[in-house]
Amino acid sequence: MLDEFIKTRSRALRDFSSDDILSALGLERRSTAVEAAIPTALAFVAGLAAGAGVALLLAPKSGREVRQDISNRASELTSKASELTGRLASSANELATDVRNALPIGESAPKNADTTRTLGTNRTS
Repeated sequence: MLDEFIKTRSRALRDFSSDDILSALGLERRSTAVEAAIPTALAFVAGLAAGAGVALLLAPKSGREVRQDISNRASELTSKASELTGRLASSANELATDVRNALPIGESAPKNADTTRTLGTNRTS
């Protein structure tokens, strides 16, 4: 009889989990950051899948047409960029020519102390 009582009590104790013991004491297990992030990540992935499905169903153009539009737009942007680069290079060349023409050729810099200042010469003795 005592053996039977011990066996039934030991089976009952084996069925207890640590969560059962904690709840009996009025405590609960803390969730880790990963356990808290998993439901959020799953909801995000489900939202992505639902959004992609709705986008495919409601798309006004086929995939081929969209790819062609993207290709055309990329070509337009490339040609505009190369045109802009050419204009900038031309403007830079014109500016360099204007600066060269404005500088005196063969003349030495003036030796006057008022016009030729260097760093550190404004010290008081």
